[in-house]
Amino acid sequence: MERRFHLSLGQTVVLYFACGLLAAGSALFIFSYPPPDQNLGGLAFALRTILPFATLAIGVVLWLQTGNRLKKGIADALWPRDEVVSFRSSFDSTPWRTSVGVMIVSSCIVMLTAPHHRDAGWFLLILGQTMLYLQSSFHQTAI
Repeated sequence: MERRFHLSLGQTVVLYFACGLLAAGSALFIFSYPPPDQNLGGLAFALRTILPFATLAIGVVLWLQTGNRLKKGIADALWPRDEVVSFRSSFDSTPWRTSVGVMIVSSCIVMLTAPHHRDAGWFLLILGQTMLYLQSSFHQTAI
């Protein structure tokens, strides 16, 4: 299989994480700002309501596509084995696993105990899921 766009493994990981940040940032924007005022006018109201959800959708779609490309690239051995092993050991480290757990648990705590800060909860949850999916991408395929 030929690599698309000729991205290295490191570039693919960074792109995946950036797409996750785009989705998480969009969720943060959606939940942190009050609903738009009806008196904004047609175009401003449409931009304030539609644009954040469109950005969230685009971020999630790119996030999923990049994740699938990462898994498929690892399964098809598009990158050197040593490079994949190096990334796998990084994602198996105790600090990485701890930060994933802290993000997911803290997002649940924030959303349950402080509903007025649900924007931060959603941000942490999506970021934690991004990190968890990235970690699992290196474990679902044999090297």
